[in-house]
Amino acid sequence: MKDYDKEVLREDGYTVELSNEGDLKKHNPNFYNPNKETVPCVAEWEHEKTSNTWKQISCKRMTKSPFCVCSNHKSLKNYPLHEKDWLGRVILPGKTREECRTWALPHHYITRLLVGWIGKDANRSEMVDLFIDEIIGKLHTKIPDATTLQKIFEGKSQGMHPDEFVKITKELTDAYFPEDKFGGVLLDGKRIKFKKMILGNVPIRVIASSMVLALGCEESNRGDARGCLLNGLEPRYANIFMPLGLYLLRRKGASESEARISIRG
Repeated sequence: MKDYDKEVLREDGYTVELSNEGDLKKHNPNFYNPNKETVPCVAEWEHEKTSNTWKQISCKRMTKSPFCVCSNHKSLKNYPLHEKDWLGRVILPGKTREECRTWALPHHYITRLLVGWIGKDANRSEMVDLFIDEIIGKLHTKIPDATTLQKIFEGKSQGMHPDEFVKITKELTDAYFPEDKFGGVLLDGKRIKFKKMILGNVPIRVIASSMVLALGCEESNRGDARGCLLNGLEPRYANIFMPLGLYLLRRKGASESEARISIRG
């Protein structure tokens, strides 16, 4: 399968890219049988109780489930893995793409930096909330699941192309954090260490574009919003709203640990 690496933004030595070279492929729940016909179960993974591990299987038991899994395999972890793992890569100053191949800031770090920048400033608060609202409007139920996104990239399916995702990310970043106003504005990321590398004093536009990519990739890698919409079904997973819950809780005064515990349930 073809690799995808497209630059979104370059500033102060940092580069932000959309990539499909992540190494944490998620389970793909996007199998649908809306007419409830009799179809084979698509489950490829099963929990082995005695060893407390997941083993690969091929169930094929017949089912009429609208989600193509039998009664024994309803867990998300029973589904096949996505073909690719999409991420918003950040290439740090002085580093190469290969050194930062899977270096995508986790949601809680992105949220920490944005919420810290907002502080108690009402204007910043309103602006970032509008930024988040527009991300939802542009991506929720519109970006396809990770496997379909790969197929679109390879010309085997139709829908939002990865290039369109990059374009949306650029446009939203420029609309809410224009370079002429925010170029040179740095956030203190010297205490943020991820995969043994320090983020450092990072441009706010790098963090803004990372937020767009992180939310879109979350919905694509883990979600079922668009697939369920197209098949007239209710989503079963949190989609883009899982990391957004983290942002909302932080904005309402929760500590980072409180917010992360709440999101995990």
